[in-house]
Amino acid sequence: MRQPYDNVTKFVTTAYAEPFAEHILKYPNVKVLENLATEQITLKARQTDSTLKVEFPMIKQLLPEGIMQESPFFREYIREAEARAMERGMERGMERGQIRCAIDSIIDLLNDQFQSDAVQTLKPELERINDLDHLKRLLRAVPKTPSLEAFTEILRQQKY
Repeated sequence: MRQPYDNVTKFVTTAYAEPFAEHILKYPNVKVLENLATEQITLKARQTDSTLKVEFPMIKQLLPEGIMQESPFFREYIREAEARAMERGMERGMERGQIRCAIDSIIDLLNDQFQSDAVQTLKPELERINDLDHLKRLLRAVPKTPSLEAFTEILRQQKY
């Protein structure tokens, strides 16, 4: 059950984030980067949580880079950032692989269906398409297309 002071705390942290952070941290000129207030119930306190992401303007002068890099917190932060970057990179790589596969499949089907050297001239145009769903629609259109010229017209009519 939410306590009455939850609403007051949420109001103070959202409406007066910087003065609140300066008062709590006892540090002047704290810059609030992001207010991470949510309506989720925390497991331990069973209260709504409210978090401020802050930046201390003098942090680099107070903590030399070498000390920061040796810090367990800093190492954990770097490890998490690298893991997120790796995950995003893998997702992008998988998507690029699916796009490449769709383009290759379109070219292969067009070659099988029309046995023309002109098929390869469509490859640069297909490679400009970054929308996988659009490529899938084109792939499904190949068997229904009566000629290479008709497919080329379909390709050029659709916006990507």
